[in-house]
Amino acid sequence: MSGLIWDFKDEGFDKDRIISQGINPEDTTIQKVLQLTSAYIGFPRQLGQHTGGFVITDGKISDLCPLLNARMENRTNIEWNKDDIEALGF
Repeated sequence: MSGLIWDFKDEGFDKDRIISQGINPEDTTIQKVLQLTSAYIGFPRQLGQHTGGFVITDGKISDLCPLLNARMENRTNIEWNKDDIEALGF
């Protein structure tokens, strides 16, 4: 479907375009796909990472900000950007 219906409007998907591609917008599976797709609109496409620096703290960084597992094994990322970290004085 993504190859057929790549365009969307703020108010949702264009029903006429969906029909013109041979897709039945009344099908419950299609409705669910469109509902889930709408929920993802605006999210980042990927969780890319790049080393912007290292954060040095007196204690455990997990006590100061949220962490998430990075794609690379045994690596973690902080969920705040460098400007916020600098403003907080880390």
